[in-house]
Amino acid sequence: MDLMLFVAEKCADCPKAKETVAAVAKRFRELHVSVLDIEEDVNRLNVLQFRITKPPALILDGEPIFRERFPTEAELAKHIEQRIRGQETKKEGRGRGRWWSVSGLPEQWGSEPAR
Repeated sequence: MDLMLFVAEKCADCPKAKETVAAVAKRFRELHVSVLDIEEDVNRLNVLQFRITKPPALILDGEPIFRERFPTEAELAKHIEQRIRGQETKKEGRGRGRWWSVSGLPEQWGSEPAR
């Protein structure tokens, strides 16, 4: 699971955001954190792609989260925990609506295949 934190040098909230993300990262071994400066040219494409208007901003597995305000440590940890549980459910085969054959074509639509 990848978490990207977008920050800026002149951002007053960014130091606290970095602390929050670092604390949460210590709780989840499956979480890989990247801290990216929105003012660096190398990050411009990501800033545009995720429509980041102001830092700090969070992207979890390619999806912007908490757009309205930056979360507390507890809120972020709860969100990540729920996402991890959701991935475990998918690994077990539940939650899918369509099953695919080896050929890449659907075998059955809307139900679980017979086993």
